[in-house]
Amino acid sequence: MASAPRLTLYHVHGFRSSRVFWLARELQRSYGIADTGGGTRKHPRFGIPELKIMEFADADAFRAEKPAALLALNPNGKVPAALLEHPAPAGGGAAPPDVALFESGAIASFYLDTYDTEHLLLPPPGTNERAVFNVLSHWCTGTIDNLTSNSSPIQRALADPAAGRSDDVARRANATYAAHVFAPWLAAQLGLGLGGGDGGGEDRYICGPTFTAADVMVGHSFSHSRLLDFLRDPETEAEAAVVACVEDYAKLLRSRRDFQEVYYRSDEEE
Repeated sequence: MASAPRLTLYHVHGFRSSRVFWLARELQRSYGIADTGGGTRKHPRFGIPELKIMEFADADAFRAEKPAALLALNPNGKVPAALLEHPAPAGGGAAPPDVALFESGAIASFYLDTYDTEHLLLPPPGTNERAVFNVLSHWCTGTIDNLTSNSSPIQRALADPAAGRSDDVARRANATYAAHVFAPWLAAQLGLGLGGGDGGGEDRYICGPTFTAADVMVGHSFSHSRLLDFLRDPETEAEAAVVACVEDYAKLLRSRRDFQEVYYRSDEEE
């Protein structure tokens, strides 16, 4: 079997690169090669190379001055960015050229397509679950993330590199979208009936009772309180049921071991 390509992730704790980091840990654990407390074991049919992490420890310095190595990979000067390196062919000859990747949805999709060969987290092509993952890999990274973002997507073009979109008009619009567009869709996807019934007391994920990569795409937004803060003070019983459903889902994701180890480090929290 040919050696798998290696991926190096450029990362800032708490930033959107954490989505890819969390996904990699969940996938490694799914294949039985993560530390489970009783030692590690390698999946008998496939091995996932370790994801190499290049972390920028000072978030403020990162925002103020973009490292040249990062700009060579991502023209936006943001994380995540990743470098894909191919090994030389076993029979000799030159290795394929390295490839730069950026945008968390794109990196996550590539990582899953490359390493999740048994579809333990990424549903198979042609299924409804895969369609939902594809929707969320675009919707979350292109719209939902920006509801609570601390910086502009065109940050490099601004005079103040730390500038975000925090004016009152934008905040109100973001809160309205979160409460009246995103949250009801999410609650319906999780099985909340239109009449307010919860559909049972079992754990509910995006694609049913089993955790998948779709939950990682959504779950990054719950690594802080800003999105849930937009859902405070529901005005009707139906809205309160939606908020309760979303809060329960966020709590379920936050309870996962790999989520906690990626987002809730002991030394700092974004």
